[in-house]
Amino acid sequence: MKTARRFLAVVFATLVIVGLAQAQVNFYVIEKAQVYVQTSSATPSAHPTVPFLFSAQIEGTAIGSIPQHAFTLPGIPGSPINIPPTSDPATRKQYQQNFTDKGVMDTAFPNGAYLFDVDTVLDVSLTLAGTGNVDLYPSVIPKVIGMTNGAFWNGSGQLMIDPTLGTTLTLSTFTEYNSLLGGQVGAHIGAFFYSTSGPFTQINQEAFTFNSDPSFNTFVIGALTPGDTYQFEMEFNVATTFNNTSLGGAKGVALFTDRMIFDAVAIPEPSTYAAIFGALALAGVMIVRRRRTA
Repeated sequence: MKTARRFLAVVFATLVIVGLAQAQVNFYVIEKAQVYVQTSSATPSAHPTVPFLFSAQIEGTAIGSIPQHAFTLPGIPGSPINIPPTSDPATRKQYQQNFTDKGVMDTAFPNGAYLFDVDTVLDVSLTLAGTGNVDLYPSVIPKVIGMTNGAFWNGSGQLMIDPTLGTTLTLSTFTEYNSLLGGQVGAHIGAFFYSTSGPFTQINQEAFTFNSDPSFNTFVIGALTPGDTYQFEMEFNVATTFNNTSLGGAKGVALFTDRMIFDAVAIPEPSTYAAIFGALALAGVMIVRRRRTA
């Protein structure tokens, strides 16, 4: 699963600094997420292996040259947790832990003020909670509620898409988008579609809104390769902290997220179907001949 880093990359795209050789943190994020899987037109269900996750991320320019990135749990000033580099260590570091039980996650990573430690120089606080330290997860689970051009759910829980036609997905509405939920400072709707047949290739860039336009409810998919597999992710984010003053040139955000994923397949081209049905027909002929011979 990809994470809220794509959302932040869009939000903070204008913050990229001049001078690629200079280390610079562009954004940092604390996130708790509830993860769901959609396999049919029914309501998505909890992800079977990763229904909850906690994540701490830092992105920027040449950040691999900064000796330390870490964060400290609320109310625990010592024992910082290191944020390790990713497969792209120059631009992103991420700590992520998956959970099968929400209570266990909340015990390990409680709501409250998290401190980011950047090169042991500056602590940056992000508060992951609203008034009363309550959870602020969106109440609506992201969901695909309609699709065009013959797309359909197969018996294995995958969405079958005709690669020769542009498919428009109709998405559920983020009902709390413009509400102030006990300290909410912003909200976000994101949708991503990418290939899983080989090296990561994002087919469609994020459809993005932030605290301004709750009406985003469609997503167009195109340019698919017949027979290839894909994954779609949609997320609703509630931001409880938005910090643009503590660390020069950087933005910080704390998020409660509902995230939904599903698998998709570009239906094989007609010649492939012809070959499949031709093989089946040939197998039938051979069975008939064997029976006659017997």
